[in-house]
Amino acid sequence: MAGYRTRESRPVEGRGLWVRPIETSPEQIRASLDRISAAGFNMVFLETVWGGYTIYPSAVAERAGMPAQRPEMRGFDPLKVWVDEAHARGIELHAWTHTFFVGVESGGGPVLTAHPEWAAVEREDVGKAGPQPSRMEPGYYWMDAAMPAVRAHVLATFEEILRGYAVDGLHLDYIRYPVSLPYGADFSYSAYSRGTFAAEHGVDPYTLTPDSPQWPTWNAWREKQITTFVDQVRTMQRRVAADRQLSAAVFADPTDGLAKKFQNWGAWVDAGTLNFLTGMSFGTSAESVGHDTAVMRERVGDVPLYTATYGPLRGTSPDLMLDQVQAVDDADSDGAALFAYNQLNARQQEALREGTFRTRSVVPHADYRHAARAGVAALRATLKRATACAPTRTTADVRARLAVAERLLADGMPAPAADAAAKQLAKAAAAAARWGDTVHPELIRRTTRDLRMYSRWANLA
Repeated sequence: MAGYRTRESRPVEGRGLWVRPIETSPEQIRASLDRISAAGFNMVFLETVWGGYTIYPSAVAERAGMPAQRPEMRGFDPLKVWVDEAHARGIELHAWTHTFFVGVESGGGPVLTAHPEWAAVEREDVGKAGPQPSRMEPGYYWMDAAMPAVRAHVLATFEEILRGYAVDGLHLDYIRYPVSLPYGADFSYSAYSRGTFAAEHGVDPYTLTPDSPQWPTWNAWREKQITTFVDQVRTMQRRVAADRQLSAAVFADPTDGLAKKFQNWGAWVDAGTLNFLTGMSFGTSAESVGHDTAVMRERVGDVPLYTATYGPLRGTSPDLMLDQVQAVDDADSDGAALFAYNQLNARQQEALREGTFRTRSVVPHADYRHAARAGVAALRATLKRATACAPTRTTADVRARLAVAERLLADGMPAPAADAAAKQLAKAAAAAARWGDTVHPELIRRTTRDLRMYSRWANLA
């Protein structure tokens, strides 16, 4: 316990948690959220569309000939209870949705049972009757991301969620093609995709190989299907719920995500399509998740990044789980997200509650100006206690710039004031780096790290 309480606990950061809802009553939902709140999380990604079902009663699903709701949840609306109870505890609730993946039930579950023509088709399955699962992701069934009917159905479901529920955002998962390497296991060779590509480029993609001159064109065409759908979701979200957040769970290595799954999240960042990213780091050590975070940070620029770690899923020791969260923070993430609540054990919860998440924390993306100001105020208090022996001139420079930045970030200040605050924070970071041996190197490192983070947020305000 003493070890946990020596851990750094930041007052401003994102602390996300993925949750698959298995609760079947409001009382059970409240009990789960009490545990989540006690552990210090401030964001929940609630699995709202998964396995081809919605957890809420869906008119869109019913019109499409599918069950209106997960069978075990009929009789009440879990999503409404989750939203209301999360907000009552100061926790954001984002609707976590499986975009093109429709589950592992034989035959493709409710979606592909109702619409087998929507199935994504693997190269080696061309000519087979009925939907077939992926070879590289065994048992997984997918819809073809290029089909207008598929896109319209998914988009209508997302709009239904945003219009019907006060969720804080829409969180896109499986926003990609199935794993499409090696050759032969690649997607999607549906009649629609083959015909459309042939009409546009004069060749049936089924006849191509990786050595064909038009193979890069076929890859680019598939990447375009995903990127343009993300654009459609963003356009819809801005139209019906402009105050909500749009985020996505993406693979940490942008090159790997593009090559294997046609997920070009770097392009989404460049276009300003997403409010934040949760980069999935599957590493089993603190060093590996820190490396993944550094790679993503370099690519995303100022866009908030909450790195996903998988300690709960793997049954990782509490200390290693906390080490991974610390590595994520130290690699310039804006927070961490853990997968998943359903596997989070009592010892891990205790470690978070007493250690890394013991301080209540503000979510950055909800209000960048407020988040940056809260961070600066907390840092000023820390430095007042911790730099008594530091060089007077350097310390005075750091403190003065922090004071100026805090005033510039006050409510009611004009927009250019936030840009000026960002410059002051960047200069304060440069000054803190000059403290030298009279200040503990860990304090210098954390101070400069957090000042960079607050400067990013001020730029976004």
